Amino acid sequence: MPASTLRPGLPSLGGDRAMLLLLALFALAPLVLEAYLVGELTRVMIYGMAACAVGFAIRHGGLVSFGHAAFFGMGAYCVLMARNAGYQDALLVWPLALLAVALLALVIGLLSLRTGGVAFIMITLGFAQMVYFVISGSQSLGAADGLPLFGRDMLAGISLDATEAFHYLVLVALGLVLLVMTRLSRSPAGLALRGIAHDERRMKALGYAPKRLQLTSFVFSAVVAGFAGVLAANFYQFVGPAYLHWLVSGELLVMVALGGIASLSGGLFGALILVLFEAVFSEYTTYWRIFLGPAVILSVLYLHKGVHPALERLLGGRDD
Repeated sequence: MPASTLRPGLPSLGGDRAMLLLLALFALAPLVLEAYLVGELTRVMIYGMAACAVGFAIRHGGLVSFGHAAFFGMGAYCVLMARNAGYQDALLVWPLALLAVALLALVIGLLSLRTGGVAFIMITLGFAQMVYFVISGSQSLGAADGLPLFGRDMLAGISLDATEAFHYLVLVALGLVLLVMTRLSRSPAGLALRGIAHDERRMKALGYAPKRLQLTSFVFSAVVAGFAGVLAANFYQFVGPAYLHWLVSGELLVMVALGGIASLSGGLFGALILVLFEAVFSEYTTYWRIFLGPAVILSVLYLHKGVHPALERLLGGRDD
């Protein structure tokens, strides 16, 4: 598939007006909002990063995974295991956590990619549930109750306990992740992965190795989700089996669907909507997700590409 047939539809972070506007909101939030609202926006960025990872795997390789909670939770539990061993330096703990997530994703990916379609979705869910039950049964990791962290990790000797400091750290991490995703999407491998998502047989006939490229995309997506889990553990200062639950995988897919699969940063907009729904409707009922259902239906019916492309059109930018 010639690169010219794909390049016009590639995302560009610099030309994404809606994305830049949202990042500006995140940057200004600590200056104008209360600490509680800043914390909510930090949560949006963390879960949005994980949702963007899921969306990347779908867009680049056609891999609809229902098991990314395993990688999200593994990132969080690596922080807990390091803390139990007496390590709190982010420059040491976080890279090791991402390495552990990458190895887990490599094993799961090698086995899962033997299948495709619905079977791939179900086998990733099965592996995620295996990880969930193994970790939730470990007494040293808090079993079903989880364990507190008692403070956030240190970054080169600098404390991240302050809400504003951690918020800006997550913002920088999110910006770097989106930048790397954009560059990968525009690379030859990214072009090939998009071709595989559209027509795997044709790309194989052109001499590409679809499974190898899909495995690379899967592992990269898992590492990004694991990084979000590392940040989530530090944000909540608590780690428990809920990070690994299949509901997390489901919510990440909902975020992608709301924000727009066609956009690399669509999951971030979906995360913003989901967190807003939770913040507003959870004040009135514990069943706040019942209001999320109609929002998803309306988004699918009237915003065919998702919320992010629709906002981009309103701002006069490209929606592809």
